[in-house]
Amino acid sequence: MFPSLERESIQIRNLTKTYPNGYKALKGVNLDIPMGMFGLLGPNGAGKSSLMRTIATLQEASEGTIQWGDINVLEEKVRVRQLLGYLPQSFGVYPGVSAEKLLDHFAALKGITNGKERKELVKHLLHQVNLYEARDRAVSGFSGGMRQRFGIAQSLVGDPRLVIVDEPTAGLDPAERVRFLNLLSEISERAAIILSTHIVEDVSELCPQMAVLIAGQIRLTGQPINLMQQLAGKVWRIRLKRDDLPTYEEKFQVLSTRFFMGDIIARIYSESDPGAGFEVVEPDLEDVYFCVMKEIPALQLPQMASTLDPGSQI
Repeated sequence: MFPSLERESIQIRNLTKTYPNGYKALKGVNLDIPMGMFGLLGPNGAGKSSLMRTIATLQEASEGTIQWGDINVLEEKVRVRQLLGYLPQSFGVYPGVSAEKLLDHFAALKGITNGKERKELVKHLLHQVNLYEARDRAVSGFSGGMRQRFGIAQSLVGDPRLVIVDEPTAGLDPAERVRFLNLLSEISERAAIILSTHIVEDVSELCPQMAVLIAGQIRLTGQPINLMQQLAGKVWRIRLKRDDLPTYEEKFQVLSTRFFMGDIIARIYSESDPGAGFEVVEPDLEDVYFCVMKEIPALQLPQMASTLDPGSQI
């Protein structure tokens, strides 16, 4: 229907959202979201859901613009919704209604009025998310993983060109998470998918482009692999006794810590060998994320992003 959108990025400029109580959730966000899988990382409360809901036309922006090809997202809500699939962080369902009937209902709401066409679509989507065998079961009785898969099925009704998923893997067991992310990866071949999450691993495994949102502002954008390469030779690891950690936190720029067999494994940022028994390790996206969170000036933004928002470089 809108073939040109397959080549168009979503361009967000100076987007601000202030709620009636005065809380400013978004503070002049500038971001380009290309087709394919795009990861939006940030801690809880960073403004990710506010940004997703604004793009999805579920709330008004206070200031700024969102342009997608020839569509003004903030003003042409009906056009956007024709092309949109949205899986919020949590969603309710009608109690006692089967997956097949509920998905059929969503397809009807999406404007698919031909009964035979709708039946075939529902069957296809249930197969796609591996729920066909459970089609007669009530969605309200599904496990967390099954409900998330149903959620992605309903978001795919109408073959959307933009799919927004907000914290989709929170609470899923490892097997469900892998199946869910594989499905998103397949869909990304024909649509723009915005994966909003605080789980770094989800982005590192799937997203060729990403951004970090903290306190309502974009702090970093780029390709995960390039961002990790910038930290090559600058991330170091050591195994410590728990009581020694405060001393190391005073002396070094500690990125992260984790417990291991009663001890602590600490990763630090250092541009040269810190000595003291540290070993250099290959950086991962979590190291990138914590450099941003802790405002360690270790990374450079791509030229495009720095042009959009010079004040967000770290």
